[in-house]
Amino acid sequence: MATGTTVQLTVESRHDGETYVQQVEGSLYRKEGTVYLRYPETDEAMGRTMTTVKIVPMEVKIIRHGEVESDQMFMVGRKLPGTYRTPFTALSLETDTQRIEADIAENTGKLQLNYDLYVNGELAGNYTIKMNYQEV
Repeated sequence: MATGTTVQLTVESRHDGETYVQQVEGSLYRKEGTVYLRYPETDEAMGRTMTTVKIVPMEVKIIRHGEVESDQMFMVGRKLPGTYRTPFTALSLETDTQRIEADIAENTGKLQLNYDLYVNGELAGNYTIKMNYQEV
């Protein structure tokens, strides 16, 4: 991927009444109507892992590479398969997305996902992810 624009990114995840927030510097790329955000995970449990968020109209994909490998796809009204792998385990995921809100401007943007997560066929819970970015 070509050199991107540096952005300050805030990622907020909510599940079971708990909220996890990370603030990190990342990169923004645009290609043929698609927006890509790329940033390093700051959670020590994720080790050295890079996350890429691909945003197209009505569809989002989150891909992680490194010590944690995962692939999740989000489309409203669709239950979509995904994967999660570490050196110690591999899990089958499914996301059932209720809402995608994306407000993408030239130098700033917001993304919100609301979805049910299934792990190995069992409902793990309802999740909300909010991402805000601004060019540095």
